[in-house]
Amino acid sequence: MNILHISDMHFGPRHWLGKSELLLEKLNSYAADIVINTGDNTTDSLENEFEAAGAFLKSIDCQHVVSIPGNHDKRNMRSANYFRQYIDDIEVIRPLNRENCRKKKIFLDENANGIKEHFTDINFLKNITINGQSVLVVCLDSNSLYKDKGFVEKEILRSLSHAINKESYDRIILLNHHSILDTDSDPLFNSNIVIEFVRTIPSPKIDRVASLP
Repeated sequence: MNILHISDMHFGPRHWLGKSELLLEKLNSYAADIVINTGDNTTDSLENEFEAAGAFLKSIDCQHVVSIPGNHDKRNMRSANYFRQYIDDIEVIRPLNRENCRKKKIFLDENANGIKEHFTDINFLKNITINGQSVLVVCLDSNSLYKDKGFVEKEILRSLSHAINKESYDRIILLNHHSILDTDSDPLFNSNIVIEFVRTIPSPKIDRVASLP
C-alpha cells in the first residue's frame, strides 16, 4: 500500500511562493493508493482559503484523499462549516455525553447567527478498501478554536473507541495534526491520553500515526 502524506499547505498569505500546478504535478507523479493530509489547509480559516485548498485537494489524482483540520483551520467560528463545505462533507463523530466535555469552545452558542454547525470538533472515521484490504482511518481533531496548542477531548476518544468497535478492518491508521510525541513548537497539551488511546485499540493495533511533518 502506497501512502502519500501531505500537510501544512497554508492556502492564503503563508502559502508557498511556487506554482500550485507544479506541486500538483509532482504529487500526481506518485502512484498513491491513499493521500493523507494532516491539516493547516489554510492560514486564517477564511472562506476563500478553504475554497482554494478544497479545489487543490480535489485535483489530486487519487481516489482516496483523507484530510483533517490543523490549528490554522480553526481560527474562525465558521471553520467547521467551511471544512465540510470545501474540504470534505464527512459525518462527524459527536461526544456520547456532551456534559463530559471539557475542551474550550467545542460547542458554540446555539444562538450565534449565521452558524450552521455549532459543534467545532471534526472527528471521523473512514473505512477504505485498498488492494482487497480494509483500512480504517481514524481522524482525530487535536485543535481548539482560536488556539495553536493542541488539546484532545477525552470524551471524544471514548466516542471514537465506541465507533471503532463497530467497524471491521484489516489495518488502522490514526491522523492528527499535533505530534503525540511532544516534538512540535505548538505541542499537544495532553498527548498522554492519545498515546493511551493508541495502546488500548484492540487488535489489529494502530500501526501508523500521522501528524504534521
